[in-house]
Amino acid sequence: MKWQSQKVAIDAVAAWANAHVSEEWGKKAAARVFHICESGKDIEIDDLFTPGAATEKSIRYVAPVPGAPERAYDVAQAMSFVATQRKNAEERVAWQHVIPRLLERLSASSGARAR
Repeated sequence: MKWQSQKVAIDAVAAWANAHVSEEWGKKAAARVFHICESGKDIEIDDLFTPGAATEKSIRYVAPVPGAPERAYDVAQAMSFVATQRKNAEERVAWQHVIPRLLERLSASSGARAR
């Protein structure tokens, strides 16, 4: 798959997380995916109900996890980490199932490009 070697700019990841991941998984998960990609650390949101995009929420870093913004594959790893943290087994499988489709949206965005 092309996303295994495609490099991604962190601003493209932010825009994608705010639009596509927020729509599919909600702002909390979108914020987690973005911050894992940006910092390599999982987060907790201080106040989920504060207005603003997922990437603009006030957060606390809680633990290091795999995932980095260098390649779309690393974004997939961050998404997989967030998806597998779901307590409900059916929801966990459903979230894992949409990862390839969400990655295609990232690849199609103007900020994601092969280098």
